[in-house]
Amino acid sequence: MAKTSNPRPLICATLVCDRVLQEADTTLSAIRIIDNITVGFVGPTGSTAPDTPPPMGVTFTVLVISKAGEARGERTFRVRLVRPNGKPVGDDAEFRALFQNEESGANFILRVGIQTTEMGLYWVEVYVDGEDEPLARTPFRLIYEPGVKTP
Repeated sequence: MAKTSNPRPLICATLVCDRVLQEADTTLSAIRIIDNITVGFVGPTGSTAPDTPPPMGVTFTVLVISKAGEARGERTFRVRLVRPNGKPVGDDAEFRALFQNEESGANFILRVGIQTTEMGLYWVEVYVDGEDEPLARTPFRLIYEPGVKTP
């Protein structure tokens, strides 16, 4: 694990949600915070939905809220989406933040779209400054229900 003499920033929240609204005064609102995402398949009239999921597109938003605490200076964050099999989904997203005092903070809004057939428990992991251990993790479950129309 990469070591730094600078304390790690704090993660106040890592949320999976439908969308994030950002007002003119920079106030954020996380809309429809998600623990489970249900996807389905609806075919032509009279057809039968497959028992196993076909490739499906899934979209959602990740909101990471960080505060400096005792951390100072520019820090680099990585956000990784991890499949139920433990492998990452695509490349990590990278963000930078400058922490000047204890109340300094940074919000990262990441719109995610994946194509998958893999149902189960996914994880959003947040890393800082090249460290190997996540600073924060949050799970969500992808569920397949045949006959349910995917939004």
